Amino acid sequence: MSYESNQNGTGLEQQLAGLDLSAKKESAPGSNPRVYVPPHLRNQPSGGNSSAKPEYQERGPSQRGGDRGGYKGGERRDDYRGGRREYESQNGDRDNYRGDNYNSRGGNSNYRGRDSDDRRSYHNNNSSGGGQNRWSDRGANRDAGAPPPTNTRWSGYSKGGSGQPQDWSTLLPRDEQLEYELFGIGNTGINFNKYEDIPVEASGDDIPECINSFDDIQMTEIITNNIALARYDKPTPVQKYAIPVIISGRDVMACAQTGSGKTAAFLVPILNQMYERGPLPTPPAGRGYPSRKKVFPLGLVLAPTRELATQIYDEAKKFAYRSQLRPCVVYGGSNVGDQMRDLDRGCHLLVATPGRLVDMLERGKIGLANCRFLVLDEADRMLDMGFEPQIRCIVQENGMPRTGDRQTLMFSATFPKEIQLLAKEFQRNL
Repeated sequence: MSYESNQNGTGLEQQLAGLDLSAKKESAPGSNPRVYVPPHLRNQPSGGNSSAKPEYQERGPSQRGGDRGGYKGGERRDDYRGGRREYESQNGDRDNYRGDNYNSRGGNSNYRGRDSDDRRSYHNNNSSGGGQNRWSDRGANRDAGAPPPTNTRWSGYSKGGSGQPQDWSTLLPRDEQLEYELFGIGNTGINFNKYEDIPVEASGDDIPECINSFDDIQMTEIITNNIALARYDKPTPVQKYAIPVIISGRDVMACAQTGSGKTAAFLVPILNQMYERGPLPTPPAGRGYPSRKKVFPLGLVLAPTRELATQIYDEAKKFAYRSQLRPCVVYGGSNVGDQMRDLDRGCHLLVATPGRLVDMLERGKIGLANCRFLVLDEADRMLDMGFEPQIRCIVQENGMPRTGDRQTLMFSATFPKEIQLLAKEFQRNL
């Protein structure tokens, strides 16, 4: 076999030229009719530069059947600025679109957003930053350059105590389902008609007169409405004397047995004062404050057991019905994460056992700087259970307002010497 090149037209090039299927058999004068012409150069006019690129003319919208982005006879310029493509036609109009939300109608461009029909984005031709006036024309009467206001479930809520103070004495709309869950259809009050002759001894300076009916003392509409829903016909002996004293701002040390109505004796006047005074501003964050959300209750009720804490919490929900005040409860033996999430929803009155409250204070979840009401329920039992160190830590070492700046109420079934000493340290006007 010979490896010499074939000079008689039997090479590979001549063989491929013979495969030309073009219908055009005529060629230019002087050209080799057997020369192979690549497909992309076939059917070209003779005498021209076969290597020159053909000129393409973009079809307009009418030629494309309404497809987007077509301009006839125009100069196309692609600028990528954050995903935005711009086309400039012969008359200098610039059309902008984002993604697939572009609609071209004879050279005019409209951008329709997902949320509204009149949402358009205009860009100044003289702007090189590409981000000026991005909020313009998002409503009929909105200021240019400002984002539109949002409408959330927390609208009107002043975080951190800023803004105008809220009126907590206003009765909120009725919730029939919640009302049934809280008050039911039976009599939830205690009938002490048979105990009218129980002697009650009150000591102190300038003691307010006792009441014989809940109508004898002026209270907010919220408290009056909830007392009627709870079907409290007459105040119990401890309520007759304790309620007027607490409403006057005095500290109280009361000896009353469990089941004597002492829970309502301190909840009714405390919540009534909270409704009248309204919320307090959140203290500024200081050194050592954690980054997580911290709640600052206005009132604190300490109870020795989770059962008693739950009972007090249930009563607090009744007297907080149709109000902006929210009670919470924390106690040991339950998931701390669930209780912390409940605190995140808001807490104005906190019912707690001493051990779990100390844990929450150490976690930085609760602050006592705004606590204006302190209640020690069954104080003798808490001391018997060994909670005195925790109580002193809560009251004296966690930023709680001092004696005189807060109102301290102590309820106990007995009055031993230890309770008397504790009362002298925590209370005044005794």
